[in-house]
Amino acid sequence: MFRYLFFLLLLAGTYTNVWGQKVLFPEIDTNYAGKTVSLPGSPFKYSVLFRQDESIVKTSGGGQGLARGNHDFTGYIPIDGSSQHGYVIVNHELSDSNSTFGDGGGMTVFEAKVVNGEWQVVGDYRNVDFSGVGGTFVNCGGAQMPNGHVLTAEEYPPASTEDLYKGGASYRDTSDVMVSYDGAEFPIKRYENMGWLVEVDPVNAQAVRKLWKMGRYSHEGAYVTNGGKTVYLSDDNSPGVFFKFEADVANDFTEGQLYAYKQSVDGKGGEWLAMPMAFDSLKVIREVAIGRGATLFVRLEWVTEANGKIYITETGRDAFNWDGAVAQGGVPAQHLDRVRISKESYSYEDYYGRILEFDPATNRIRSYLEGGYGIADRSRNLSNPDGLVTMEVNGEEWLIINEDLNGRSAGRVSPEAEAAGRTICEIYAINPKIEYPTVDNLKRLLIGPNGAETTGGRPTPDGKSYFVNIQHPSGSNPEPFNKSATIVVTGFADYIAEETFNIFPPIDTTFTGKTVVIPAKPYEYKVLFRQDESIVKTSGGGQGLARGNHDFTGYIPIDGSSQHGYVIVNHELSDSNSTFGDGGGMTVFEAKVVNGEWQVVGDYRNVDFSGVGGTFVNCGGAQMPNGHVLTAEEYPPASTEDLYKGGASYRDTSDVMVSYDGAEFPIKRYENMGWLVEVDPVNAQAVRKLWKMGRYSHEGAYVTNGGKTVYLSDDNSPGVFFKFEADVANDFTEGQLYAYKQSVDGKGGEWLAMPMAFDSLKVIREVAIGRGATLFVRLEWVTEANGKIYITETGRDAFNWDGAVAQGGVPALHLSGRRISGTSYSYEDYYGRILEFDPATNGVRAYLEGGNSTWDPGTNLSNPDGLVTVSIEGNDWLIINEDLNGRSAGRVSAEAEAAGRTICEIYVLDASLKNPTVDDLKRLLIGPNGAETTGGRPTPDGKSYFVNIQHPSGSNPEPFNKSATIVLTGFADLSSVVSPGVVGNASFRIYPNPTIGTLNFSKKVDVAIYNAKGEQIRTAHGVEVLDVSDLTPGAYYVQTIDGDVVKLIVE
Repeated sequence: MFRYLFFLLLLAGTYTNVWGQKVLFPEIDTNYAGKTVSLPGSPFKYSVLFRQDESIVKTSGGGQGLARGNHDFTGYIPIDGSSQHGYVIVNHELSDSNSTFGDGGGMTVFEAKVVNGEWQVVGDYRNVDFSGVGGTFVNCGGAQMPNGHVLTAEEYPPASTEDLYKGGASYRDTSDVMVSYDGAEFPIKRYENMGWLVEVDPVNAQAVRKLWKMGRYSHEGAYVTNGGKTVYLSDDNSPGVFFKFEADVANDFTEGQLYAYKQSVDGKGGEWLAMPMAFDSLKVIREVAIGRGATLFVRLEWVTEANGKIYITETGRDAFNWDGAVAQGGVPAQHLDRVRISKESYSYEDYYGRILEFDPATNRIRSYLEGGYGIADRSRNLSNPDGLVTMEVNGEEWLIINEDLNGRSAGRVSPEAEAAGRTICEIYAINPKIEYPTVDNLKRLLIGPNGAETTGGRPTPDGKSYFVNIQHPSGSNPEPFNKSATIVVTGFADYIAEETFNIFPPIDTTFTGKTVVIPAKPYEYKVLFRQDESIVKTSGGGQGLARGNHDFTGYIPIDGSSQHGYVIVNHELSDSNSTFGDGGGMTVFEAKVVNGEWQVVGDYRNVDFSGVGGTFVNCGGAQMPNGHVLTAEEYPPASTEDLYKGGASYRDTSDVMVSYDGAEFPIKRYENMGWLVEVDPVNAQAVRKLWKMGRYSHEGAYVTNGGKTVYLSDDNSPGVFFKFEADVANDFTEGQLYAYKQSVDGKGGEWLAMPMAFDSLKVIREVAIGRGATLFVRLEWVTEANGKIYITETGRDAFNWDGAVAQGGVPALHLSGRRISGTSYSYEDYYGRILEFDPATNGVRAYLEGGNSTWDPGTNLSNPDGLVTVSIEGNDWLIINEDLNGRSAGRVSAEAEAAGRTICEIYVLDASLKNPTVDDLKRLLIGPNGAETTGGRPTPDGKSYFVNIQHPSGSNPEPFNKSATIVLTGFADLSSVVSPGVVGNASFRIYPNPTIGTLNFSKKVDVAIYNAKGEQIRTAHGVEVLDVSDLTPGAYYVQTIDGDVVKLIVE
């Protein structure tokens, strides 16, 4: 047994004595106890920077209150370019009434700085003021703009005044909102003012504007690229549409063209359908896009860019039917064929979701990484990916994925967590250089506490810190993870290796679920922000205990520092809150490294969304180059009642006035939810809803191309992968939204320009689907690594897309293997995946399929959600947060399943890997029972990583019995390298050596072959002869189970 276990470790890539090197994403203790956040061992650690009901958040009006919860999107805006000093922006994915911070969603901004090697909050937590944009609602995802602003996504646009008002429990001001659009001023209903992207100035904690031209839909992710001209937009809806906005002027998203993506028939490309830009069209832009044949996806969430491609999390959905959407004109993404369960209808089951890859060069979108559990490691499961960012670690781009579990069934949590009844979300990382990854290639970065999503992951620019939220953890978890919290994870920089990307050491995988588990020293974590503990101040002078459901995390460097910045935490909520504002929310606080430890400096501040008409379910988000963040309003309410929920949600159901393309008109308050919202974390103020990015289930967003392009995820099933091209870099008020359409052969795609009329943007997913957009299963976070875009596609246990296909959507090709019926578009997608989008070809593929590891039954990637890229010493790593849809089908370890624990983890994946599997994943953190690990965000230097422990189990011990934001550190302390040596004995020989084809061994052996970088490329069991003719000529190393190592030359 000992020899067998030894060899499992060897083949899993955790045996490092061959090289004497450090492992970037070390193994993590997968006990899935669910009580706290789990990380790899030292040097990884986390610090809680901002915590619901604990941090005191100040308002712009002089009030203050305890921080709201449901932290989601996190932004990090460097101060003076620093990866150690910046503004951290946190969405609050809420829709409740809150007299202190503003009804609806919200956003908190705070300054964080590395002081004496530790992140600390500097100054006050500030509530972002959204009053100037008519409030905000369900601030889920978002994006960062190159100009230092952020976009906050109003994920679930309310469908009516009642849906917004919810009997006074949600958004209480239901008066009309005046909109200025294209030179006209007109009123819109307040609920119509929700569901947009909102530009926020984090420095001033002020919402700048709602980005009308990006459309109104379930905004989640956004990614600004192309110098601030293009914004890819995700629609967190099922079906969701992938939009793109092309700004007229870089970083000015007030003018431009919105497009919806339409996959080509062969799946090898696609086109961008220009959307009508009339305000009435933009209000329902998803429906407009679907009607024009946009490709349908399953809840696109976060969007990011890596290696020139766009990646989007498609979260998936357990069961859904798209007959209506297909009849309307939408075409399910081809990759969703594999999760279609009937040929007679567009019914699907997509339990896991996936990461999608969009290649701008070909417009191809494909399932890059399918969620599910690993073959080698059942505990390594990627389920319902949500948050997605690109984090550069050691010069290599990584996608970091936050999970957002739709459930525990179908193996979406480990068997241990499933047995214990724990919902555990994790953060995974994957290297986007792996062209066809599987779940076995994922690296676990963090495991969230029970009940929590890990939301809003945001790395600092240097990839050395990662901010992430622990959203809505179980209240029974121990503190600090019994409430939403924003944490920062550090330690990446301490694992800098000379010629290896394996700098993440092993982690204890006992999955007890009681706390956060990380690798051994030098990795450490610290709770920075905690639900019901941190005191959050409002712009109006009030204060309250921090809200929970921490999701997106942002980190905005102060003076460019990776040790001092603003940490931004979304609160993925939709409840009424008289202190902070109904609906969603966001908390911002300043964090700084003082004496080597992260500390919160000043107040926790509630982001004020009153100026943008409130916010709702602030899930994902994105960071903008201008220091702002985008918060994604993930679930647009479908009506006033859906918003209002009898007064328990957003109580103000008055109309919201929208200014769009010169016109001003009212929209229903519920229609004002479900957008990306730009947030100014410095001033804790929602800037604007980004109308032109559309209204859908926004989750992830990734700003690239100099602030011109934003890739956007739609956390819906089906969801659409969107892209927004800004007219002006970092201004997402003008531009063109596009929805992705995969080519028929899956090797390319096109961006379908979406109609930019406001009414179209309000239903842009439907519009995109109607135009043939590719359908995905809950796209969540989006990030970029090595020039490609990576997206978490969370998956869904069971769903049907007959309606979406009938409407015109085309399931993404990578989903064909998840389709369970030849007569309908019914699917089972338990694990989800990471997708890779290549902007050069517009191709999207499943980069890493979720599932179980081949060699380690405790390693599984299930329902990936959060995803960021961290760069350590020039190497990009993807950090993935899990959001378990369930515990069945091996989505949690057997131990956790047996104990009924829902354990989410954080994995890390080398973005240089072309075709990773779950076996390539490195665990960074194991969350406590019940928690998702959400919103992971590294600092720019990659040495710290902020992440949230969302909704952990309340039975966990403190601090992980409530949502919390922690910071993980220790990356910088793993930098030593010893050159590989050759050892052995006379009893083991290889011949011929050099060889051109066949390799003979002197005895029957179990072997592993490594390349010169220390990457395992081949294993074999009980062999005497091995064919190596397919290996590229060069030097390799052969190691046996007995530890013998012989250098091999292939000619």
